[in-house]
Amino acid sequence: MKSPQILKLPDANRYSELKVMESRAGFYVGTSYDDGSPGSRDSGYHPSREAAERTLSLIISGKIQPRMQP
Repeated sequence: MKSPQILKLPDANRYSELKVMESRAGFYVGTSYDDGSPGSRDSGYHPSREAAERTLSLIISGKIQPRMQP
């Protein structure tokens, strides 16, 4: 699933599908650009990879909506 944040961008095809990512602030659901840099953050931060994976599953299943702010 692509992030709604990037769908209208002219280079949207250069972004990954939603996945669990990690930063110093914690784990989150987001995308990366094709050069590996962060692309979007589609959830809040989570203390564990497992918690972020649960959020990703809920987004993909349509049970929750991804974050819409860039």
